[in-house]
Parts: sequence; C-alpha cells; structure tokens
Amino acid sequence: NITGTGITAGTSSVVDYTSGVTSVLFAAVDATRNVVIQYAYDSEQFSLYDEIGDIQLELRDHIFRARQFPLGVSWSKMTELLLDTTLGIDAEEALLQGAADELKKSLDYFALRLGYRYSLGNQLVTHNANFALAGADSELAHAQSAMKVIDQAGDIIYNAIGRGGVTNIYGGTAAINYLKLHNRFTDAGKQPRIGAHKVGSIDGIGIYKVPNNIVPADELVCSWKNENVDQDSAILFGTLIPLYSTQKLEFKEFYTEQGLAHYGDFKATNPNYLVRVKMNGLSQTTA
Repeated sequence: NITGTGITAGTSSVVDYTSGVTSVLFAAVDATRNVVIQYAYDSEQFSLYDEIGDIQLELRDHIFRARQFPLGVSWSKMTELLLDTTLGIDAEEALLQGAADELKKSLDYFALRLGYRYSLGNQLVTHNANFALAGADSELAHAQSAMKVIDQAGDIIYNAIGRGGVTNIYGGTAAINYLKLHNRFTDAGKQPRIGAHKVGSIDGIGIYKVPNNIVPADELVCSWKNENVDQDSAILFGTLIPLYSTQKLEFKEFYTEQGLAHYGDFKATNPNYLVRVKMNGLSQTTA
C-alpha cells in the first residue's frame, strides 16, 4: 500500500511487485499539482538479492570431423617430354600446381555455396536497381543508394543477435558490377579473375565476385566477421592437413597419375551472420 498526505490509502493506492504497475488515488483533485515519482533500489540490501537479474551463457560444441576432399591428376609421357624439352618446364611441378589451385578453388566454392544456402533461411533484403522505375536520373546516380541496402542487411544481422554488421560481400556477376558503380568503390587489393576473387571494397567492406552457379547473377550475400574474436564468424574452417599428395604412378601406357587431397571440415556456426540481397530490375550488361 502507498500512504501519504492527500492520498487515499487502501487497495486504491498500491504497487504490484510482480508487474511493476503502480496505482495512486488522490483524495482531492488539484489541477496545479505536479506529480513526481521517485524510486530507488539498494543492490547491497541482502533481502533484495533475489531481485538481481542474471544472464545465462551457453557454450556449444562444434565437432569438426576431418573429411577427405580428393582430386586426381594425370599426364602423358609425351606431355612431360614436350614441356621439358621445348619450354624448360617441369611437367610434374606445373601440373601439380595447377591441380592444387583447382582443389583450392573447389574448396572456396564449397564454402560459398554453404554460406548462400544458410542465407536463404534469413530475412531477405530487396533493392530496385532499375533507376527509371525508382525515379533516379541515371543508373550511376541510383547506384549510390546501394550502401543503404548494405546497411539494412547489416541491421538485420545486428538485430538478430545484438552484434554485427557487414564486413564482406560476395555475389553474382551483375550484382557485383552494380556495386562497382558506387562512388566510394575502390579496386585496391583486387585479385586475379580466377575463381572467387576480390574486386575491391566499399568503405572497407570487401567485395568478391563469384560465378553465377554459386550465387545468382542478381544476388549478393552479406556476411559479418567479428574482428575482435577470431572464432566469431558465419562459417568456421577446420584444417587437419592443408594439402597431401600421393606418390606418382607411371603405367606401361606411358602416362602418370598422382592424387591430391585436403583434409578438413566446415561448420556454419552463426548462420545469422549471412543475409541475402536481391537486386530487382538489374541489367545483366551493367558495366
């Protein structure tokens, strides 16, 4: 019960300690009265210890089961002789280097496909890339609104778990070309156009282009990586052996075979860090 001068006591003036609802009934109406409610909580009062809030931290195990990702390579004796005698190239070294690059590229594609599949389960962000329908003067002018879409994707990540934004973007060819129209895009740090490769960045966000069989041409995948905690990312990679090669076998038919393999595993530990963006009305010939 709440008591005091000018207050009607009893059940009309009470505090509900379960819901926090407070009701006060004054004895008389006074239009000039200013009501100020003040309250205090003494955290050192032992009788109030049961009212102290708490949080629960849950630790989850992610078991990485090493799997074999194999790739075979073979070449003929004639190829070996021609490369050696005409170009001065060690055929075995050149072919194994090429096969290792293909293995790396296939592992990249595996992880990127995995990220895209998990992004399908999260909220979708759409953007009308048709500048005429959007009322913009030109495609170049309308492309400047792309950062607003990226920020929206970052907010979805942030709202889902209370942290995060966008640190990297990978996407299909047309969508990535559209981002390159932004006036804050820079191609610093771009990589050779082989497999999934970096084309540049926007405001420190890495931009990567992937084939359209990994991500549709008009879509992007925005992801976040916690810069303060290495393990806090959308997908973690566990590597047992980066690259292993078998002994080469030379057959009577005058060709040689050798096998390469990567041993490791992938886990999507925070799927909420992956948000898909679809660019509607996007021209496939965007330069």
